[in-house]
Amino acid sequence: MKHKTGLLSLVVVGLLALSQGSVSAASAAEIAVMDYTPLKIDSNLTVKKFSDGRVEPIENAKSLTEKQQYEILSEMDYTEKEIKKLSETEKVFLITEGGAKVNLNQSEMVHKYFDLSGKEQHHSFRASVIRSANVLAFFI
Repeated sequence: MKHKTGLLSLVVVGLLALSQGSVSAASAAEIAVMDYTPLKIDSNLTVKKFSDGRVEPIENAKSLTEKQQYEILSEMDYTEKEIKKLSETEKVFLITEGGAKVNLNQSEMVHKYFDLSGKEQHHSFRASVIRSANVLAFFI
């Protein structure tokens, strides 16, 4: 049983590391039929924000000004504090991928059970719950 728990933990950590806290944009076919609102970032840049809260991917994110990057990340629901902590590479990656920030809550949980001899056992673990407009996931 320990092997399965270790493997599950590895998969969860990998998924969280890859997601970098954002939900990536849909395929081109899905984007074409979705409702969106054009967002004027400044006089030179307008992006699409979809009805589910995602911002379209921006291919030329490296060429954006710092203010444009900030405005796009703000529309993706990142806070000013979170944006300041991001490196230039991370900002470009998130904007290039598009999407929206996903809220992640971590909690310390205890699983209580009785073993085969009837003795009560306690197993503590950290669990993460992801909440966004279209996603609710629970990871151990």
